[in-house]
Amino acid sequence: MFEPIQRRFLANCDALIATSPNYVESSPDLSRLRKRTLVIPYGIAVDEFRDPPPAALEIRRVRSGPLLLAVGRLVYYKGFEYLIRAMAQIDATLMLIGDGPLRHSLAKLAHEAGVASRVEFLGEMQPRDIVPYYHAADLFVLPSIARSEAFGIVQLEAMACGKPVVNTSLASGVPFASRDGLTGITVAPESADALAAAINRLLADQQLRIAYGEAARRRVQSEFTINVMVNRTRDLYEAVLNRQGANIDSSHAPDSLRRADARSR
Repeated sequence: MFEPIQRRFLANCDALIATSPNYVESSPDLSRLRKRTLVIPYGIAVDEFRDPPPAALEIRRVRSGPLLLAVGRLVYYKGFEYLIRAMAQIDATLMLIGDGPLRHSLAKLAHEAGVASRVEFLGEMQPRDIVPYYHAADLFVLPSIARSEAFGIVQLEAMACGKPVVNTSLASGVPFASRDGLTGITVAPESADALAAAINRLLADQQLRIAYGEAARRRVQSEFTINVMVNRTRDLYEAVLNRQGANIDSSHAPDSLRRADARSR
């Protein structure tokens, strides 16, 4: 019932903001209005993630072997059940930060899969308390399985800490934020085997992890900072105001926005 109202509202907007080109193309509404839609990705405060806190050393000291990190609400679209099943093929410890309605069932699955001793449910944490875990981990995993995972900002946080990412090929901003073969490895969703293969490949190749991690840090610093996001949004607002309410065609957007949109695509 709401769909016609939403479409009419969007059609009357002078400009639209999307956080990734993937989300524009996979949206029935935004794809029809792509000329008026500008891609302005999310940004984070990268300085908060740059230096490893002392706690990162302690996290590693009390754990042996490689460390994997996943962060998020324990809900259906996060796909954590596939990551837990993948752990049967991975010689590492998974640190899972977050809470939610699936905690009990995920813990039960870890026990049934024989990996309970290597899957740590660390519960919900304040953002500042997660930073040491990003730095302590060898790599970050985002195993999401549905477009409800529209972007995955936690990827940016891990990338800002210089960590490679294993994510999934969703029709959303997830594979846009961390690029396959550049900042990590992207695999098909809902596949424990694919997750295991990607993770094992990175764990076996330290130089590849370093290369992807350094590229990840550079990508965040150039494309996903708060300042970049704010400046692009301000430029768009000024363009709309200067044209006195006329619809903004993305091909005639300010230079900073056109460059951002070109890099996004």
